[in-house]
Amino acid sequence: EPIGGCAVHLRHPLRLQSACGFPEWTNFVAGFAGALDYIWCDTGTNLGRDPHRGVSNHAPLRPTAHAPMPSLESVKQQTALPNDQFPSDHLPMVADLRFETEDD
Repeated sequence: EPIGGCAVHLRHPLRLQSACGFPEWTNFVAGFAGALDYIWCDTGTNLGRDPHRGVSNHAPLRPTAHAPMPSLESVKQQTALPNDQFPSDHLPMVADLRFETEDD
């Protein structure tokens, strides 16, 4: 489907998954609270050579854990991000990933 009014089609061979799920928000400033940040990982397999990516035999990445996000209520106790508890206007996204092997 076209993006905006420019009719540009973006495609890629990756099977992307968000390693931290889909948080309601990762950024909180005056007038805006929303999700802007993600950790994407390729969960597909590539057995053989992929001419588009130039790699061969890569194993899929699987998210195994991620750090919890603070509640919006706890952040709203102060005016916005950054503040004395969170030094950036974006919250850190932290995830553990592992390569899946044939033995899994």
